[in-house]
Amino acid sequence: MNRRDFMTAGMTTGAAVAMGAQSRIAQGAKSRRAKFRMKYAPHFGMFKNSAGNNPIDQLKFAADEGFTAWEDNGMMSKSVELQNDIAKTMKQLDKP
Repeated sequence: MNRRDFMTAGMTTGAAVAMGAQSRIAQGAKSRRAKFRMKYAPHFGMFKNSAGNNPIDQLKFAADEGFTAWEDNGMMSKSVELQNDIAKTMKQLDKP
């Protein structure tokens, strides 16, 4: 395999993986991953490459990946509407 074919195959595979993650989020599909036993706490922005810029989508993605806790030191600077949406989503995600 020459370098050009190798690069094309690698980029195609990478794009397919990225599209699969986005479609799984859009469809609301549940991950088969087990939840972490410890309360590992990611924060907004850590999953923006996988879930997009929407904080609610990032929460859902993290929950699908097994995270059960969240950290946000900047919550007070967010709008009250967004804070309520985050709280509502976290309550929904906490239910088995």
